[in-house]
Amino acid sequence: MKKIFMLAAMVCCLGVNAVNATETVNANMVQVNEDPAFVGKWNLKVSDTPMGDMEVIMTISKTEDGVYMMKSEEVGEIKGELKDGKLTFMFDTMGVDVDMVFEMEDADTLKGMSMGEWPMKGTRIKE
Repeated sequence: MKKIFMLAAMVCCLGVNAVNATETVNANMVQVNEDPAFVGKWNLKVSDTPMGDMEVIMTISKTEDGVYMMKSEEVGEIKGELKDGKLTFMFDTMGVDVDMVFEMEDADTLKGMSMGEWPMKGTRIKE
């Protein structure tokens, strides 16, 4: 039951409404070989959850200072950390610590895990 609550909290915070997402994509794309190209707008699928597969739209940007940020309507911007090619976002929602860990599969696909249990795969949204 706790896992279902944590997943529901994560989805609420990220905003499940893929149709109405309007965040702006940062145009400064980086090379996959030098610094993973996480920057952009992503259609993220979270699989095998107790509530079935879920889709989320998120935008990842990188500040001029090199800090990664994930943006969603509900929680605003969340700071991320890039280490060993993996980008991690951690946030608290309704008293539950949520983490999302991503790595690039190729230039337009990212993969990862949420809460160490639910696989995630993202496809870049090209506008």
